[in-house]
Amino acid sequence: MSVSYFGSFAGALEPRSLRTFNFDIIRVGCIYGSDSPVLKFISQLLVCPIGCWALLGGCGCFFLIGCVSSRLQHPVPLDTSISRCGMLLFAFFLSITLRNLMPFQCVPNPDGSSSMVSQPGIICYDSDEHVLLMVLAMVGLLQPFLVLCWATYATVTFPSRIASGRGLCLVHRYRFLFHRFKPDCFYYGLFLLYRNGLIALLPVLLVKLPEVQVPFMGMVLLISMALQSRKYPWRSTEANYIELLLTGFLLVILLGAAPLLEINIDTSSEALGWLLCVPVVGLVVLAGYWDPEQMQMLANYGISLQDVHQAYRWMQQELSPLRMPRFGRVWRREAVVVDLLHRVELPSSSTSAQIVAGRKALQSQRRPHFDHQLRHRCGGAFCVRSLSMSAAKSLAGGMCGGTE
Repeated sequence: MSVSYFGSFAGALEPRSLRTFNFDIIRVGCIYGSDSPVLKFISQLLVCPIGCWALLGGCGCFFLIGCVSSRLQHPVPLDTSISRCGMLLFAFFLSITLRNLMPFQCVPNPDGSSSMVSQPGIICYDSDEHVLLMVLAMVGLLQPFLVLCWATYATVTFPSRIASGRGLCLVHRYRFLFHRFKPDCFYYGLFLLYRNGLIALLPVLLVKLPEVQVPFMGMVLLISMALQSRKYPWRSTEANYIELLLTGFLLVILLGAAPLLEINIDTSSEALGWLLCVPVVGLVVLAGYWDPEQMQMLANYGISLQDVHQAYRWMQQELSPLRMPRFGRVWRREAVVVDLLHRVELPSSSTSAQIVAGRKALQSQRRPHFDHQLRHRCGGAFCVRSLSMSAAKSLAGGMCGGTE
């Protein structure tokens, strides 16, 4: 599927192809003297390894210069260089995986053969160039595989190392993986790597079934969006909002691209029928695992009838003897409230302290300038006294549940 951009906007988007390791914009064939797909693919495979070696080599050079010269007091630590290398691999992980899987993405031709999507002139599985590209792709797949193994090991061992006190070095070394997320969502970086790997793998596995590829791609994005909106894993609120907007925008793009796909109507109808069967069969299977008590709890919003009856009996036995006086002294109602909280297993000492604190807060509001204003408006100390008594009675009535 090709997208047509309007006006000069297409030229402005040409540098974007460098992020996907498409070097046609810089004319790699002029550098090598040959427009060979194999040389282009090798160049794409070597981008990230060369970048990581450059970062580590720069760290080593700074370390050697620091050992020889005393001017460089703070050389770049090794953990910082490893973190920068990890950030490079994390940022380009989707592009690396997509480019390594390109030789396996073949579409059928009208004559019965198949050709590569990125290089239509190369016949899949029958030409020497494609065999060589497949061998290079299998070697290149070690890059995302090793990145996933590295990130999985760091994420799995992260809680135990932090608990043992040996995690300070780990935090600095894997800053690219953990620092951007909240402590309780330290696993989210690994989740993003696996999500990007699955997104890169779907076009290869379902290259002949675009009518299935789009729903599965949307399912992966929806699962990611649900987890992100549930956990809010990023440390900053703005980053969470940006990821929600970008994921929602990708879903809108999938909806807009679906009518442009060249699909088989019969296959698409059959795939849609299977997809519609999934929620129906899932509900039936899930209902089969529920017993009558669980279904009753679902109907009662998660509260069983037994718990309701038990709570009603407890209220009849424990709370019926309590009598709240409607008239009389405030301290009598305070005693009933303290007894009520004691019956529901709340400490009466803290309750009494809260009541006393409420009284003090009320008394602190009676400041000299406030009393002066009231005297000026009401005409004497009698008005101040009556207003203060009314406020005290309102506070006591609110705490003790009665009215004067």
